[in-house]
Amino acid sequence: MSSNAGVIHSIIDKMSLSTSAGMFAEHLADDFKAVTYPLVIGWPEKDKNGWIEHMSMGSAMYLERKMTVEEFIDAGDKIVTHTTAHGKFKDGTSGSITSMNVWTFNDSGKIVHMKQFLDSYTLSEMIKNAPQPPP
Repeated sequence: MSSNAGVIHSIIDKMSLSTSAGMFAEHLADDFKAVTYPLVIGWPEKDKNGWIEHMSMGSAMYLERKMTVEEFIDAGDKIVTHTTAHGKFKDGTSGSITSMNVWTFNDSGKIVHMKQFLDSYTLSEMIKNAPQPPP
């Protein structure tokens, strides 16, 4: 297992134990970029601070969360993960969402890019059923 694979395993393990997105910060390069697909959900490409903020908002929805690794491919400077997040949300409901992620590392062992592919049906159901902000 490469040291890059160890970093990703560590992040996934921490996601099961914590609702804090701070677990990512030390592993992200200053020029980090992340993009989430499907693009139709309207989430723009995010830089390091934007990704940490995005993950913090998502993590704040959970009372508890467990990550299951379905598949893990270590290609050296690229790591591909197929994971399912199972969680109990603060509103009392439970749910799961599957994602495929491609993590790219620089020569210093920092993550410079992440492509996230979400289960679009589950995501659309989550968005449709999410509480709406007051007018």
